[in-house]
Amino acid sequence: MNFRHIFFFVFIILAVNLQQSQASWLTDLKEKSEQTFQYVKNAALEVIEVGQKAADVAATARGDKH
Repeated sequence: MNFRHIFFFVFIILAVNLQQSQASWLTDLKEKSEQTFQYVKNAALEVIEVGQKAADVAATARGDKH
């Protein structure tokens, strides 16, 4: 029974230490993924803007837009 308590205590200590060591790696991954998603979002917004301008030019050329 004491062996279970000791094993559990050692397991908890190892889990806490591993969590702290992995935290920096996960933080770096989170920052890089946020930067990537921000880049993709900005690129998509620019494409939408260019597409809207092209649609306006095409509508003006056809005479649909007043």
